[in-house]
Amino acid sequence: MAADRDTATRGEQTRQAILKAAQELFLSQGYNGTSMRQIARRAGGIAVGGIYNHFSSKEDLFRALLEVHSPYDEILELLENLDGEDGPDLIRKALPGLQKIMLENAVFFDLVLIDVREGGGNAIRRLGNRVFPHLVAFAQRVMAAGGLRSDFDTFTLMRLMASVAIGFLITEMIAYSEGRLLFPNVPDFDEAYWFDALVEFVLHGVVAPEGE
Repeated sequence: MAADRDTATRGEQTRQAILKAAQELFLSQGYNGTSMRQIARRAGGIAVGGIYNHFSSKEDLFRALLEVHSPYDEILELLENLDGEDGPDLIRKALPGLQKIMLENAVFFDLVLIDVREGGGNAIRRLGNRVFPHLVAFAQRVMAAGGLRSDFDTFTLMRLMASVAIGFLITEMIAYSEGRLLFPNVPDFDEAYWFDALVEFVLHGVVAPEGE
């Protein structure tokens, strides 16, 4: 029994080493630019065949990395526990939370961008099918709560919120490096300011009210 436990422990250590090596290489070289041989070498010089003891293919390995870093459980917990007076109130509470989760899981979204750019989004599409019904349910709840335009449908609302949250993450990645603002002429507002501004933009747009 002790020998079996030792074997299982070594197997898990090897699996983690493979995942770590693959992550480093995918992020630095892209999916297409990374070979299984390179991953094996980075993972401590294991045999290439050793990778296939844990993952059936490079695509399977990439999907496993997405699973490891997936923030879906955090997103679902956030959306399911939100309460609001009406649709706009739910959006005000949801968007900052979504943006915070995305910032805390930047590696996942780096991998998503690689998948979209090089794989047509196939890996993330499979993973996303699991969370999609929950996002639809939240958007339906927001619409049913009232206070929003009646000509907006559920899927338009979903895409709008996703575009704002993901767009915030991408511009944050472009503007900052290791916490330092890269553009000297841009005001260094804190995250709370940006979150509030983006929520107000979603709810009210940028057109000034009449008489202002």
